[in-house]
Amino acid sequence: MGGFPPELQRKFDIRHRDNVRAIEGFSFSIVAIAGVFVISHLFRTAYHGVRPKGGSAVDVLSSPLRIIRKVSVCSFPLFPSTGHAFIIGTFIALNFIFLFTFNNNSNFNLETNVASRTGWLSMANMLFSVFLALKNTPLAWLTAWSYERLNILHRYSGAFAVFHMIVHACSYSAYFAGEHEPYMLTKASSIYGIIAGSSFFILGLSGVFLRPWWYELFYYVHVLFFTLAIVMIGLHQPSIVEGFLVITILTGVMWALDRLIRVFRLLFYSANNKVTLTPLPHGGTRVTLAKAPLGALSGKHCFLWIPAIRSFETHPFTISAMDPLEFVVKAHDGFTKELHDRAVAQPGVQLKVSVEGSYGTFPRPSKFDSVVLIAGGTGASFTFGAAFNALKQLKEKNITKIMFIWAVRHRSLLSWYADHLQTLGSDPRVSIHIFVTKGRDALESSSNSMTESEDGRLDASPTATSEEIVPAIVSSASSASGDPEKATAIIQHADLTSMPRIDGYSGFPITWKRPDVPAMIRGVVTESARHQSVLVMGCGPSSLMTQVRNTTAECIRTDGPTVELHCEQFGW
Repeated sequence: MGGFPPELQRKFDIRHRDNVRAIEGFSFSIVAIAGVFVISHLFRTAYHGVRPKGGSAVDVLSSPLRIIRKVSVCSFPLFPSTGHAFIIGTFIALNFIFLFTFNNNSNFNLETNVASRTGWLSMANMLFSVFLALKNTPLAWLTAWSYERLNILHRYSGAFAVFHMIVHACSYSAYFAGEHEPYMLTKASSIYGIIAGSSFFILGLSGVFLRPWWYELFYYVHVLFFTLAIVMIGLHQPSIVEGFLVITILTGVMWALDRLIRVFRLLFYSANNKVTLTPLPHGGTRVTLAKAPLGALSGKHCFLWIPAIRSFETHPFTISAMDPLEFVVKAHDGFTKELHDRAVAQPGVQLKVSVEGSYGTFPRPSKFDSVVLIAGGTGASFTFGAAFNALKQLKEKNITKIMFIWAVRHRSLLSWYADHLQTLGSDPRVSIHIFVTKGRDALESSSNSMTESEDGRLDASPTATSEEIVPAIVSSASSASGDPEKATAIIQHADLTSMPRIDGYSGFPITWKRPDVPAMIRGVVTESARHQSVLVMGCGPSSLMTQVRNTTAECIRTDGPTVELHCEQFGW
């Protein structure tokens, strides 16, 4: 900034110092919030490693943290949880606080100060937005929040980058028009800024309107206009001495480096790698890879690249099993529909493939005494993966009991994971509870019940009587810690004619109703001692996850066992 009269230059210098102070305060506040989560994560990790028996200093210190977690994990309108709402509310407040803090309105008037400040805040928010979107984020190790769990923060910081840009552009345009200097908007630096601002605006619109409608197109628009915006911002404010260009370069370098790492992995894991596609009932596709990425774990997710279907796209899917690496994909539209169509047209076809990942973080199930896994529909990819991961960590140890709850709409969906059900069912540490919510009437119209073979076909077999089914349920439930579902024990004395219809699938009882998830979670927690720990993990539609969140929050008590919650949710 130069070429101005000394008095005017002095004013610019004062405003620049004020802007730098404000951005430093904004940035340090964000970092401080992140630091609280890092410390909290480290403490909780150490606490689960110690497993105090009660009365220790660590145990006493955990009480206030439990109260905080009890409140923070509850669902909240428009947000996944109260904790999310608090963080985002704090973030919004910081944006407005530092918009008006450190403004010397006797130096320049409020209009021009706001115009200048919003330019800085727009880029600061863009920097944080890019950092929160990094697939290879250091926060995954420091806070146990991987990029997909940070996505909501990424969206809000991106939204405020666009908001500040709009205020920045409108304020300066109004100022120059009021000063009868509209020609200032025709200078090269201003034109670069207008192009950058337009790119920001398109990014914002695409996130709101295009992303839910056509994700693939949204992705291309996002990459194209973000790249254009970063280049134009660099040309709009090219002075590295003033610091604005430093933010721009740092933002671009972070984004580019993350992309290069991912491209390198895709190229590396594409060597001699093949995928086998197998069609499943109700639009499912089993995707089996010959090679898995180093360090991949079931329950996490990878980005899949199949050039024969989409040459320039990768798509995330949860690892349902390892050895071999397996994904189970439900067809919707776009890539998943084309994937299923190819599997149906050419069952067992092998295609060239690559995979990149794995991503995702969740607590170590082996650190807990009891684990409750809850899935709705294809959310079972996560819970099967988490169960296999837990058993792999436990090896032959019998210190953790697992309750596996799975609710599906149609019975034929069970065939998607038939082999996995058998694997879990053979382990005495796992109790399996299967619920089917649709199709009961069709079965009751026949004198025989319908059992389904692993290839998805329905075969007739004699209907099991209520007297035969009840002991099977009680036996299955008893393998969990204590009595995970109190209602199950009482079922022996209930009126069997009023019970929901129960049939079998590959030796597992099926209950034809929606599961009483709150009762099952409370049962496990109630039967756990003060010094024990319970982990609740779920994946499914938002209504189910809301139920899981609120029930788990109710179970967190200062005088009860340690209760942790981890929710995966459809539609990242």
